[in-house]
Amino acid sequence: MRNLRRKYMPFLLSLAVGIYAGTESIAAQQGTLEVKGTVTLRVSAISALYPNGSPDPTGDKACREKFGHLIGKAATTAFNVNTTTYFMSATTAFESQTFQQSPLGISGSYDFGAFFHPPLPPLNVYAALFNISLQFTDPATQFVLMLNESTNCLASTNSVATKK
Repeated sequence: MRNLRRKYMPFLLSLAVGIYAGTESIAAQQGTLEVKGTVTLRVSAISALYPNGSPDPTGDKACREKFGHLIGKAATTAFNVNTTTYFMSATTAFESQTFQQSPLGISGSYDFGAFFHPPLPPLNVYAALFNISLQFTDPATQFVLMLNESTNCLASTNSVATKK
């Protein structure tokens, strides 16, 4: 048995190295696409939500009164997506706050979110969300802001972006 190991060990080692090198060259041939970008969007709408996330038209006026000053404010998101491994991250800066967002695993787009309980002052941010299409177009940012116990407010951006 010992003689067999000595006889075949160099062959087995070279086979293992060949298999490893082969898988490495296949990965290089397929190409790993890592997309990094920075998108700046401006808040364009404020609307009310019930705590379950459904629209609350009766709270729209109160949300606009409290958070209307955010209309036109810029939210800048830096993202990094590896389309082969699906490792990804995003960070959004808005109104002197930075939100590290985690991938949400939603099919059909790259979606990121950060959730806070209790909401973060001074804006009472309950959630900071960012999504972008699989083609890296149509980005959007949303912030869920707590108005009171029965109403949240959604500050959302349009998809007209400044990409860097």
